Amino acid sequence: MKQLNYLLILTISITGLFAQKKITEVDFLKTIGVKINSSGPVLLRMDNERNRIICANANSSSISLIDGSTGKVRNIPTGKRALQHLKDESFYLDELTGNAYLIGDKCIVAVYPDKNISSVIETVKQYESVTVDKRGIVFLAGRESKNIAIADIKNNQIDHINWVDFTEPLVNLNQTPPPPIRKVIYLPNIDKIAALDGYKSMFYLINPETYAVEKVRTLKTLTAARWHFAGIDKIKNRIYMVIETKERKVVQAVEIDASTGKDVYVDLPGFTEGVGVIYNSKRNEVYIPYDNHASVHVVDFNKAGGNMAEIKIPLYGNDGSALDINKDILYIASWAYGEIEIVDLKERKFVDRISGLGIIPHMFSMEFNQNNGLIYLPLGATAVNGVFGSAVTSVNPKSKEVKKIYTGWNPVEMIKRKGTDEVIVFNSEDEFAVVNSDENFETHKIPFNYPHKAIYNNEGNIYLSYGPHQSYWPTVYIWGAKNGIMQIDPHNLNITDRRIPRLAQDLILTDTGILYGLQNSWGKEKQFILEFEDNIREFNPQTLLKLDEEIERETIQTILRYDKTENLLYLVKLGETNNDAGALQIIDLEKRSRIKTVELEITPTDLEYDENFIFVVNFDSNSLMKIDKKDYSIEKFKTEENPLGLELVKGVPFVINHGSSSLQMFGEELVSFKLPEDESIDNISYEKGRLIVTGHSANNLAVYEFDLIDKKFIELFNYEYPFGDTSFNTYNNSFYLRGQFADTIYELNKVIIDKNKIWITDFLAGKLFIIE
Repeated sequence: MKQLNYLLILTISITGLFAQKKITEVDFLKTIGVKINSSGPVLLRMDNERNRIICANANSSSISLIDGSTGKVRNIPTGKRALQHLKDESFYLDELTGNAYLIGDKCIVAVYPDKNISSVIETVKQYESVTVDKRGIVFLAGRESKNIAIADIKNNQIDHINWVDFTEPLVNLNQTPPPPIRKVIYLPNIDKIAALDGYKSMFYLINPETYAVEKVRTLKTLTAARWHFAGIDKIKNRIYMVIETKERKVVQAVEIDASTGKDVYVDLPGFTEGVGVIYNSKRNEVYIPYDNHASVHVVDFNKAGGNMAEIKIPLYGNDGSALDINKDILYIASWAYGEIEIVDLKERKFVDRISGLGIIPHMFSMEFNQNNGLIYLPLGATAVNGVFGSAVTSVNPKSKEVKKIYTGWNPVEMIKRKGTDEVIVFNSEDEFAVVNSDENFETHKIPFNYPHKAIYNNEGNIYLSYGPHQSYWPTVYIWGAKNGIMQIDPHNLNITDRRIPRLAQDLILTDTGILYGLQNSWGKEKQFILEFEDNIREFNPQTLLKLDEEIERETIQTILRYDKTENLLYLVKLGETNNDAGALQIIDLEKRSRIKTVELEITPTDLEYDENFIFVVNFDSNSLMKIDKKDYSIEKFKTEENPLGLELVKGVPFVINHGSSSLQMFGEELVSFKLPEDESIDNISYEKGRLIVTGHSANNLAVYEFDLIDKKFIELFNYEYPFGDTSFNTYNNSFYLRGQFADTIYELNKVIIDKNKIWITDFLAGKLFIIE
């Protein structure tokens, strides 16, 4: 499919390098009809009263609103991103007002769709569970805080209730990241806040106006690590929970009666890893699918003491659930197989399946729209596997029709189109645009999702790696995921495809045309590097370049470089924990083995080399390392805060420091240059004698050229946009890796420098800027 769009051209005069320059702004968002961009859909809420789907995004500071009647999208800037590690209970819909409340990175965001605005209050601690009372007052709880936080967002005030005496940090809890063990739940019929502390099985009833704790009692639950919130009975003031042990065995379903204290406990058989737990208020039943079992348990609380029944379903690897409460239908998503199972609740039996959906979210987030009968889910948004793309998927369970609702257009990669004055820009979902400087561009669909890395092969075709970054187990293939290396002919744009079992996170090509790619691990295993010896043969595990070291933490292999003069690969990997040193592995391609490992420091983020030295910056150690290629001896230099990238200019390292927003030159003397404005510097590119740096603030993108003669910044242009969070020094990605913006997003801007033209994409704004 092709789509023709037009560019906005601005001509402005400046002093400095040019007497006059032309800036062309290419707005990719026009292709989907939105003004504000979105990326990384992760959590959904269905507002049936207003026929509106609300989507929280983890890769952009925005909330997406989807009209259930028309499918039209409206994005509201929020200033903060959804925190990827949190579950459904971090996203609350106030059914009375239609307002939404989202826990972000140490903050709470309130979104007012009817006013098209949002507000943010920062919190000292990280919270995980949110609820809102009838006045719009927000209550927050989490494992990191001894207090329940109370936020009056309209008046920008926050208060606390002393609650518990134990805390622990929110750490990388992989393998189906758990729901919050501490919860706050609003009971509208009695206008009370129920607070549950799963560590000690305590139940509290709190007056939301006086903050007084009116009831405290101990629940008769088994020792557990995960408390799954199924839902509430608003009329009878009952809360439904499912309890899972530290060994991940689901052992109890509980009906907590907030009014009478006459709770009901139903023992369960101990199946492992309950997921997508959901309560049916019409039938007074709780449904428990499982990640590891092809079953769903039905817990019926209508009878005294409750009882349990099992419904067989085709697949394990289940996750999100949704209810058609009027027709007594339960929908269960299988993330491993990319399917939705359909269960008849009256007959208590499996009746049908919807196949071929792709990789299903591992986030327990799926919604059913009672107005149009459609299921909505954020494909490609998962806490274990990473957050990708910019679309919400709708599924018609009757016709089994699957459609994408595009919520954003995020440039993730750019490459020059050989033989032309054009560039090809790939977005993070399933499309690329061919752009020239003559006021138009064309968009083209890609047959598979999530483009990532593009390079040219020796035949002049483009290699493009794509897919989610975790899609393979050593013994179990995740059927719904697709990874591969596309080959695109830049002349006619024809596409051929070769499947691979894991995303190639970085690609390099040797002079002889051999393609190497970094691939992540799943569990502890020996390292390997993808190898395609030509552009004809398909993937063959026997031809992998296998290394003798083991890795376990996923996506820590981030940099691959090819030194053609030495016929060596330089592979950089981060440490297995946040505080472990990274490593540089030297791989001899002739010997097909690792010949040296050089210990780096914490969070290496960039590598450059010349004929004599290898240079590496370490983001969390604030250091630059100069490694001699002859004997691998190391000279260390202290940088300013959070060195993120570097370029070599005639052998001299230039380092950008994200935390201190500065450029450092490590020449005969150390010189530091602060960015003129308050943007955080986040990219550096050197080509054709020109050194370009970019920086973001919450509301601005600035592009500078650094004058290498006069040693000063010259502003090329700046662009106002509600970027929100643009930091690289947080842990908001699936494996808590710093020094990157999000999952496998290492640069917000891609830069191509011609002699008289600079092309700069912006991932968050959905734009391409051409400076002539």
